[in-house]
Amino acid sequence: MVESIIIKASAENIFEYVSNSNNDPKWRTEVDRMDVQGEIKVGTLIVEYSSFYKFLHTITPAEIKEFDKPNKIILETPENHPTWLQVIRTIKKIGNEECTFTYEVAFSIDFMKQIMPFTPPAALIVMWYRPRIKKYLRNLKGLLEQSKGQK
Repeated sequence: MVESIIIKASAENIFEYVSNSNNDPKWRTEVDRMDVQGEIKVGTLIVEYSSFYKFLHTITPAEIKEFDKPNKIILETPENHPTWLQVIRTIKKIGNEECTFTYEVAFSIDFMKQIMPFTPPAALIVMWYRPRIKKYLRNLKGLLEQSKGQK
């Protein structure tokens, strides 16, 4: 699933914010907390603690696979994790203080076993998760544009 939004902020400011996983609970609605285990660079492990509908909980480790400041960061579950997940966050400058931010998430269908007793069809997962991603992006845009206006 891939969604994008235009944000009125510099690529550097957007990248700084979205590459620091400690900010994720502020803009990704189900994230309770993130444990960043070390300096933010390739190889750093980040553990996400999330809740869906207040009673379905997940713990997902991800490793920084690519760190291309201020353009892209890629996170992926470690090779020894039983399921696969990859998140790509990309920033493309389109104006002086305006960028397109793209959030892409891909995962193996069995990843859903963490929060559901059965594996739903992929189309149903997309229908359920795509609006969440759009909300993430609206939240992020609001946070970054609001903070820019306060400076």
